[in-house]
Amino acid sequence: MSEAIQKIENMIQSNNGVITAAEVRSAGISPYYLSKLVNDGRLNRLDRGLYASPSVYVDEMFELFSKNRFIVFSHLSALYLHELTDRTPLKMFITVPRSKNVSKLLQSGIIDIKRSNEQTHELGLIQVPSPSGFLIPTYDIERTVCDVVKAKKQTDPQIFADALKNYAKHKDKNLTLLSKYAKILKTDSLLRPYLEVLL
Repeated sequence: MSEAIQKIENMIQSNNGVITAAEVRSAGISPYYLSKLVNDGRLNRLDRGLYASPSVYVDEMFELFSKNRFIVFSHLSALYLHELTDRTPLKMFITVPRSKNVSKLLQSGIIDIKRSNEQTHELGLIQVPSPSGFLIPTYDIERTVCDVVKAKKQTDPQIFADALKNYAKHKDKNLTLLSKYAKILKTDSLLRPYLEVLL
């Protein structure tokens, strides 16, 4: 086995079975070896520049994040990741900085894109496991509640009501932090009518 292939296999193992062509290039290895591993049946090509071991299941959320490291799963996708809704969203909801070009993302039709300014993009940013167990970026539950309240008109009323009820029952809810985020995101007046439900 060549040294390059051994290095790639070590990288795949430390990356939970997934690797990108960009990571291979950064390690000073030619992406040619990725093609060789695919041809030998030791690696699956999931998409352009994204590869995984044959035994690894890669969900759509992690796949999208692997190709677009600037995205944050938000709104209905964040509700789903935090188990504040039991409905799987039909689209993946993401938030991106205003400065990012998203023309390629829009072409897929399976993504709903929200924009944020640079000052608030990382507010409440955390990492949680994707459906297949890979860490992906999302917003914490307080930021998610603020985002959903702000987008109430575009949210199914039942999902909206269930999300607030589930947040109210959540053992880790932090109303002080929720209030702080609401001021920063200018959603405090929209949130106020729901505070009694959340207390």
